[in-house]
Amino acid sequence: MRALINKENNELRLTIAQQADEAKRVAIWLGRHLANLNIGISEAYLFGSITHNYYESDDVDVVLKFRDMNDKEYVKKERKLTPIAKDFNRTFGKRLHFQRYLASESNEFERFVSMQSEPISILRS
Repeated sequence: MRALINKENNELRLTIAQQADEAKRVAIWLGRHLANLNIGISEAYLFGSITHNYYESDDVDVVLKFRDMNDKEYVKKERKLTPIAKDFNRTFGKRLHFQRYLASESNEFERFVSMQSEPISILRS
């Protein structure tokens, strides 16, 4: 019985370590790709299941704050997220879910991020 408990504990520790590594890989990948897009994102955080080491999910949640821009410019730049989401799905086998805020919604953005249990910063400019 003790051997079974030890085996289960070791498997759990391995799973937790693998999920933590995945969160790091995702954060680095997304940080690079979002920065390279140059679409006016001033801050980005991972949140949700990817930031927790105790359960898996088939999607990755990302909250974005865009710099100040007019609506037409925002729509044009925001469309560039679609190819990133497709490339991310091919790379990690998970869907990206974006929560977006404009610069004029900074208070709402800050409140949203502060309500997340373990957000991971992936981009700040």
